[in-house]
Amino acid sequence: MSDSPDTVEPPVDRFCDLVMKGGITSGVVYPKAISRLAREYRFRSIGGTSAGAIAAAVTAAAEYRRRNTGNRDGFDILSGLPAQLQADVPGTGGTKLLSLFQPQPGTRRLFSVLVTALNRGGTWHRIFAIVWGLMKAYWMATLASLAIAVLARWLGLDGVGVVLLLLVALVGGVGLLLYRDVTGRVVANGYGLCTGLTADPEHPALTPWLHELIQRTAGIETGEPLTFGQLWRAPGAPQVWSELQNRKPPRSIDLQMFSTNLGHGRPYIFPLAEDNGNATRRSFRTASGSSSRPRSWAATCPGMCWTG
Repeated sequence: MSDSPDTVEPPVDRFCDLVMKGGITSGVVYPKAISRLAREYRFRSIGGTSAGAIAAAVTAAAEYRRRNTGNRDGFDILSGLPAQLQADVPGTGGTKLLSLFQPQPGTRRLFSVLVTALNRGGTWHRIFAIVWGLMKAYWMATLASLAIAVLARWLGLDGVGVVLLLLVALVGGVGLLLYRDVTGRVVANGYGLCTGLTADPEHPALTPWLHELIQRTAGIETGEPLTFGQLWRAPGAPQVWSELQNRKPPRSIDLQMFSTNLGHGRPYIFPLAEDNGNATRRSFRTASGSSSRPRSWAATCPGMCWTG
């Protein structure tokens, strides 16, 4: 192995901890920063929320690979993420990052409105973009409103009356369809616009893409997913840290991710906390979760897959 800065590994007893906040901008910045830190430190406790949780999971996978193989190939993959996410995807008119968020058919109109309003500078520009996006997304209501206005003008209604009628028809028609989508199709879609699973067979969505990224970063080729248990049992944990941890067994790589459960109205930290050596009670239905997991993950890990 050469002694260039890109290949020299830090001493086996030099560790640091990472905590990463959410936000798309932060999520783009983290990979390069983490890859640079990995030249000076090994990682022990890694935490994050939202986009930071994704970065934390991939970082843990890269550290797991380094602990087991002695190379930093996982961190090289992590370092290349910003360029990959910013690259244009042929045939989509957008970037790789945007292609990861794929709405289901019932929520596609609402998603197009959201995309239209993205990155608009100023409040009024954003409001105009939303109005224009609604008119395009619900084009049938827009055309019907225009037809009603033209008919009213042909029947003799004055200009002011035609404009007012057009506005009322637009608000009523678009508003009705918007209400049906929000209260019906969004609810049926699990209260979200995207499930995270692939709707476009030519481009993977966020969940399968992230699953494949974590597996590749960890250097796992067996098809079985990387688990918290594998991280906890990774070789190379500092002896002093293992003795100080109030856990049995101690965690070599301690990954913790923060998320909010809208149904419960409270936050959770994963993996779920342990109480007196017994895992906190958690109930789930395999059938309910199978619709939001990659097939390879569901096939090898039908339960929660925390410590396998």
